[in-house]
Amino acid sequence: MPAPINRVVRVFIASSDELTPERNEFDTLFAHLNTIFEARGISLKTEKWEFLDSSAGPLHKQEEYNRVLKTCDICVVVFWQKFGDYTKAELDVAYNELCAGRKPTKLYIYFKEPGDVSAEMQAFKESFDKEYSYGHFYGKFSTLDKLQLDFVLQLERFLHSNLIKVEDSQVKVDQLVVAHLDNIPFAADNERYRELREQLQELNEDIADLESSAPLSADKEQRLNKKKQKRNEIREKLQEHEQLLLGAAVRVAQYTGERISERMKRAIAFFNEGKVSEANAVLDEAERDADEILRGVKELKAVGKQSVDELLVKASYMLADEQYPIEERIEKTHNIYQKAHELALECNYEEEKLYKLLYEYCDFLVEYAKFNDALVIAKQSLELSEKLYGENHPNTATSYNTIGLLYDFMGDYDTALEYYNNALAIRKQVLGENHSDTATSYNNIGLLYNVMGEGDSKIVLEYLNKALAIRQQVLGDNHPDTAASYNNIGVVYRTKGDCDAALKYYNKALTIKQQVLGENHSDTVSPYINIGNEYYDKGDYDTALEYYNKALAILKQKFTSTHPNVLATKQCISECEYMKAKNNKYQ
Repeated sequence: MPAPINRVVRVFIASSDELTPERNEFDTLFAHLNTIFEARGISLKTEKWEFLDSSAGPLHKQEEYNRVLKTCDICVVVFWQKFGDYTKAELDVAYNELCAGRKPTKLYIYFKEPGDVSAEMQAFKESFDKEYSYGHFYGKFSTLDKLQLDFVLQLERFLHSNLIKVEDSQVKVDQLVVAHLDNIPFAADNERYRELREQLQELNEDIADLESSAPLSADKEQRLNKKKQKRNEIREKLQEHEQLLLGAAVRVAQYTGERISERMKRAIAFFNEGKVSEANAVLDEAERDADEILRGVKELKAVGKQSVDELLVKASYMLADEQYPIEERIEKTHNIYQKAHELALECNYEEEKLYKLLYEYCDFLVEYAKFNDALVIAKQSLELSEKLYGENHPNTATSYNTIGLLYDFMGDYDTALEYYNNALAIRKQVLGENHSDTATSYNNIGLLYNVMGEGDSKIVLEYLNKALAIRQQVLGDNHPDTAASYNNIGVVYRTKGDCDAALKYYNKALTIKQQVLGENHSDTVSPYINIGNEYYDKGDYDTALEYYNKALAILKQKFTSTHPNVLATKQCISECEYMKAKNNKYQ
C-alpha cells in the first residue's frame, strides 16, 4: 500500500528554449525523485512554461506564469547565453516574493558555463550581485551532473530526508544516481581524489592482466593477492575521501539563500574547484577572527555569527584535508568545534542553528571517543531540543538515546537504561513500532541488558530480535543496520557460551557489511573482532590473529593510536600472541 501523501512540494522551473535538453533531463530527474519521495509521503509537483501555455486562457501568459509561481514552494531559474524577458520577469517575481516572506520560500539560480553569452546576458551577470542582494543563492554549472547535484543538495536541505549518499563515486538519492563525482569539479579537480582514482584504475588493469594469464604460477598468485589487497585499501580510502568531499558539499549547500561573507564565497569557490587546501587556507582567517571575536564579542556579534558558520565549514574541510595526519586533523577539528560552540553561545546564534551545531559537535566527539566532552554537549542538545521541539519529538528522543549511549560507554548502566527507555517511549509514540529509530532503541536496550547481566538471555534476545525484525522489514536484509543486529545477537550467544551460534551470526553480519560497505570499511571492525574472539576461545590463535589484524589495520586508518578501539584491539593481539607462544612452548 503506498504511503499517504501528507506534504506537496511545488517547484516552478523557468529557463529559455536553448536549455530544453536540461529541462528535459530535469523532467526525468523529477519523475524519479517523485517516486522516491511519494513512498515517504511527499509529492513533488513541477510547473513549467510548456505545461502552462495551454491553460493560459484569456490572461496574458506572463500573468498566468506569475500567478502559478506564487503558489510554488521553490523556484528554479536557469540561464545560459540568451537573456529572455520572460525568464527575467519570473526571477523578479520570485525574488520580490521571497524578500517579502511569501512563496516561493526558496529561490535557486543557475548559470550554465561556458558559452558565448549575449551582451544582455553578460551585463545581467555582472550586475547580479548588486541587483539581487538578498543572499547567496546562485550557482554555476558546466555539466548536467553538477546542475542536478546542486539542486538535489538544496532539495535535501528543504526536505530533510537524509537520503543522499555516495557509493562508488556516484552520488545517489536512495538508489537513484544523480551525479558521478568525475563530472563534479570539487571532486574531479581535487588532487587527492584524482590520485586515488588513478591508483584504483591502475590496480584494476594490473589485476585484469594477471587474471587473464591463468593458470597462475605461485609467484603470480602471490602478486595478484597483494594487488587485490592493495585495491581494497585504495577503495576504502577513496570511499572515505568521497564521503568527506560530499559532506563538505552538503555543508556548502546549507548556506544557499543566506547572506555570507566574501571570505566564505572565496572558500566555497576554491572548494568547488577541487582545491580543499586553498579553501582551508582562506578559512584560516576565520579562525583568527574567532580568537579576536571571543575577546570582544559584544561589539562584533554580527561578524561573530558569520564566523560560526565559517568555522563549521572549516570543520568539514579540515577532516577532508589529507595534508595533515589523522591525529592532527582530529585535534584541529576539535579545536574548531570548541571555538564555534563558544562563539555561538556568546553571539546569540539562532537557536535552531545552535541545535544543529550541538548535534554535529556531539557526533564528532562520540566518533572519536571523547565521551566526557560529548556528554556535556549532548545534555545541552537535549535541553535545547525540548525547548524548540517539545518533549515528544524525534529530535528529543535522539538526544536521550545519545546520552544513554554515552553513559553506556562510561559504564553507568542504570543511568544509561533510564535514557534509553525515555528514547524508546518517545519513538514508539511518535514514530511507531515499525521505524528504524525504534529498532535502534530496542537494540541498545537489549545489548545493555546483556552487559548488565539482568534478566535471562530470553529477555535480551527478545529486544534484539525485535530490532532485527524491524530492520529487516524497513531497511531490508542487506543493510548495515540489519548486519549490526546479526552481530549483536551473536554477542548474546557468546555470553551464553554457544560458540557455533555466535559465529553463525557474526559471519552473517560480516558478509552483509563486506557486500554493502566493502571488506575494509570501518563498520566491519566489530564482526572481525568478534569472530577473532571466538577463534581465540577455541584455541585457534592463528585464525584469531588474522581477524584481529584485519580489524587493527582498518582502525589505524581512521583513528589515532590512543583511541579506545585501537588500544583494545592491540590488547587482543598481544594476548593472542602470548597464548600462541605459550602453547607452542609446551607442545
